[in-house]
Amino acid sequence: MDHKNLKTVLSLFVIVLIFTLAGCVNVSIKTDVGGIYKSKDSGETWTKKRAVLNILEKQEFLENVNINVFAVDPQDPRTLYVGTKAKGLFVSYDKGEKWHNIERLPQGSISSIKVNPVKKHVVYIGINKSLLKTSDALRTWESVYVDDKQTKDKITEIFVDPLYPNRVYVGFSDGRVIKSKNEGASWSLLKSFNRKIVKIYRSIKSNKIFIATENNLFYSGDEQEEWTKMENLDDKMQKDIQNVLFKDDQFILVLTKYNIYKTENSGSSWEKLELLLPAGSRDRSDLKALAFAPSDVNILYYVTNNTLYKSRNGGEDWITRDLDISGAPIDIFVYPQDSEIIYLAITKK
Repeated sequence: MDHKNLKTVLSLFVIVLIFTLAGCVNVSIKTDVGGIYKSKDSGETWTKKRAVLNILEKQEFLENVNINVFAVDPQDPRTLYVGTKAKGLFVSYDKGEKWHNIERLPQGSISSIKVNPVKKHVVYIGINKSLLKTSDALRTWESVYVDDKQTKDKITEIFVDPLYPNRVYVGFSDGRVIKSKNEGASWSLLKSFNRKIVKIYRSIKSNKIFIATENNLFYSGDEQEEWTKMENLDDKMQKDIQNVLFKDDQFILVLTKYNIYKTENSGSSWEKLELLLPAGSRDRSDLKALAFAPSDVNILYYVTNNTLYKSRNGGEDWITRDLDISGAPIDIFVYPQDSEIIYLAITKK
C-alpha cells in the first residue's frame, strides 16, 4: 500500500472512530429523563409523549425535566398541563400526543396549576410565592397575588370552586389558606392550618369544602367558619399525607408515604389497604402516586419508583407491572372517558 492510500485509510479510520465514540457518549450521557408517559392498555405498555411543537420548526422535546405538577382541564380532559421546576409550563390539546411550551412566564418553579371549571380560558398557576392568572387562554399573564418575600413559604395548592367559579383558594407550605371572591382581584385569610396544604376540594353533593394538610383532613360547610378534623382518619395514619383523591365526598383515598387509606362513607370509617411494598426496603419503595378510574372506583393504581400496582377489586389484590422508565413518578392519571388510557408524570430522580 503506497503512502497516499495509507493516509486515506487512516483518515477514514479516524472518522469512524470519532463517530463511534460520539455514539458511545450519547448512550452514556442520558438526557431523555423525565416527561409524560402514556398507556393505552391499562399500564401494560407505555409510550413517552415528548414532542414539543415550535412555531420556528425547531425540534424540541419534553425531556430532561423536573416535573412538579400534572393537571387536567375539568371541562375537556384532552387538554393537559405540565408544570416544571425550571423549564416552564407545557400544555397539550390532544390527550398528550404533542406539547406546546408556554412562553411569557417569569422564571421559577411551578408548584400548582388550576383551570377554571367553567371558563377554560382562565388558568391559575403558582410560581414559587406568586399566583399568576391568564384570562386569554395562556397568551398573556398577570400577577394576582404575591406573598411576603421575606418568608420561605411557597404556594402548594390552588383551587377554583366549581359551584362559585369566582372563588379562588390558595394554600401555602406553612398551612395558610387565602381566599378570593372575585377571581383574584382581592384576598382574605381563610384560615391557618399550621401544616403544609396538600389538597382543597368542594363536594357538589354535600356542599362541603375539604382541606387536606400533610397531617390530617378537615371539612366545613359553605360558611367556612368552623372546621372539623376527621378524627377517625387521625387515629389511623402517620402524619405524612402526600395526596387526597375524591369522588364527591363518599369515596375518598388518602395517600401517605407508606400507606393508602380508603373511605366509602364520607369518613365515618377508614380502611388501610393491604399493599405489596417490600418489607424493610421502604427507603427505595415509597409510594409516589395514586389514582382511581372515575368510571369505576374499584379500579385503583399506585406507583413506586419502578413498579405499577393495579387492583380491579378496590385493593383486595393487586397486579404488578415493571415500569421501564427513566426518572421518578410524581403523578398518575386515569382518563375519564376511557379507563384504558393512563398517564404517568415523571421527574428526574
